[in-house]
Amino acid sequence: MRNGGTAIWQGFDFEWSNTPHRLHNFGSSLVDLQTQNGQIQGACETSFTVGRVPDTGVAKTWIKPIRSPDLRFHEGAQTLEITSFIGQSAETIGTLIEVPLAPNQIGTAVLRGFHIRCVSHPMGLHPEGMGVRLTELSNEGQKVRFIPVFFFHATNSPDIVTTGSGPVVFTCEVLYTVVVAERETVKLTVPCNQNPCVTHQHRRGEVQKLSTTLQGVAQPSLNHGVIGVRGFVWRQQHPSYFQRNGRFIRRYQMHTGAMHYDATLGKSQIKPRLHFCNNGLIPYPIQAHHQLWTTLIQYRDERPALAARVEKHAIKTGVGEGGLGRSRFAI
Repeated sequence: MRNGGTAIWQGFDFEWSNTPHRLHNFGSSLVDLQTQNGQIQGACETSFTVGRVPDTGVAKTWIKPIRSPDLRFHEGAQTLEITSFIGQSAETIGTLIEVPLAPNQIGTAVLRGFHIRCVSHPMGLHPEGMGVRLTELSNEGQKVRFIPVFFFHATNSPDIVTTGSGPVVFTCEVLYTVVVAERETVKLTVPCNQNPCVTHQHRRGEVQKLSTTLQGVAQPSLNHGVIGVRGFVWRQQHPSYFQRNGRFIRRYQMHTGAMHYDATLGKSQIKPRLHFCNNGLIPYPIQAHHQLWTTLIQYRDERPALAARVEKHAIKTGVGEGGLGRSRFAI
């Protein structure tokens, strides 16, 4: 395990410039993390490629640095695969991950990012829903125990020219960070796995400001707080008479947004952005349903909290190529 500090992944905002596209490669993650002389260093990687029509776009990743001599960090990843058929929703439950703890330690796992890839169709497919999350179990036997879960639903769009066929195969690399500390130096508020912290619905063209509060422990000595993402899901809901519900992607936003932490009250307020857009030549209707799972990590450090930041990658891609972004950061 590493000591001292790391960067917490808090979501993404991906947008195409000219037209919506199928999903081929889609992902955002933090890698090569290290701490040197109190400075947190690492790299942000994004993957965002088109179906048939070349385009340019922007891929943004939300990052929150966290540092404290009390904290320890363990990073890892697991790759999951879904095999299904067009029109069938599928979910893959990964292998149990266990990270050992010392006798007086507690810990929790949060996402460090993800990378989804369509293996079966070189031009990509239309998603009707997708999501990644960590299903956390109790810290039994002095271990942090959790399981990665990957959900994807590929369906034909209302555009009959772009019909897909055959088996559907997607892979998803799920990256995670396990935060560990002595029981007296940190508080971890992990809501129930079945209950998302934020649930939001919107139709096409609706953009709503969201706000939610996560209540932790009122303990002023824990003078800093950070929000980690444990999972997210987007689904396209639709009337029963509508049969072709896959959607091109123009923009997909899922991030925790601005945060205010009150150490005296032990609570954190966030303003998340959960939004899906398919604006294009023919903007087919959307009834989007979003879910977001988060964890509040309360800790102590004499130094001022480091500001959150957004890593931005300009994307230029052709059919099945390009669309990869990578940048180094030091905070």
